[in-house]
Amino acid sequence: MSIRILADENVNYEITKALREDGFEVVSVAEISPGITDFEVIELAVKLNAVILTEDSDFGRLVFSCGNKTNGVIYLRYSAREKEEVVKTLVEFLKTQKELCGKFIVVTLKKVRIRSI
Repeated sequence: MSIRILADENVNYEITKALREDGFEVVSVAEISPGITDFEVIELAVKLNAVILTEDSDFGRLVFSCGNKTNGVIYLRYSAREKEEVVKTLVEFLKTQKELCGKFIVVTLKKVRIRSI
């Protein structure tokens, strides 16, 4: 698959693992640069030409209010008991998408919202 994903350090490892098992290229901040700031995550994503996958709502502020340039962001919102279903929603969504660049995407249990950056 042509989508490269940079999983923020706060993304549950089971999600990273599930995406990799489904054939997605996922680079994990926890594995390569633990402890970097959100700004450094954005810089790394741009350098890697990757979309950021995060569970941190601060990325909305960083992108929309602060104007940080990024390839795109996928923000996961779910409760612990919803994790498996949200992963299924995320995988199915990603399988149908050709272009995520320039988008801020919110994935919840029942829906996916897409907003242009």
